[in-house]
Order: sequence, then structure tokens, then C-alpha cells
Amino acid sequence: MLVEDGAVTLTKHKLLGSNEKVRLSWSDVHVWSANGEFVIGSKSDKKTYGSASYMSHWNTHLLDHIVRAGFKKGISKLSEYFRD
Repeated sequence: MLVEDGAVTLTKHKLLGSNEKVRLSWSDVHVWSANGEFVIGSKSDKKTYGSASYMSHWNTHLLDHIVRAGFKKGISKLSEYFRD
């Protein structure tokens, strides 16, 4: 996945054919943790998601915190989390 201030690019996983990249705004995704990974997925398509390992990537915990706290604040860009 590619995380940006106003959006995130996730992979749409396909059974046949090649996977495709999908860019979604933060209001179109939801997050969860599974199998030691932080997962961001599309609200409307369960086959569109991306993940980051908590063990392999040192900044996954930080990303998790900012995204979840941002959702609670109702932000549309990640940078808005740091304004208060």
C-alpha cells in the first residue's frame, strides 16, 4: 500500500488476471489488525486492501495510531491529526 496525506493506494486482489492498484480517500476505507499486520481496506470492496507488518516495519504502529485517531476526529487528511 502507498499512504498519502489525502488518500491511500491499495491493491484489488483478483482471482484471475493481474491485481490492480486502487486509490481511495480516507473516508472510503476502514482499518483492522489481523495476523500481526495493520490492514487498510475498502469499505465497498472486500478484495481491495493493503497491509503492513507490525514486526517488519518500525513505523506501522505509528501509522496505526494516526489513522485510528484521525478517524475518531473525523479528518479527511492525515496531516489534520497534527493540528491540535
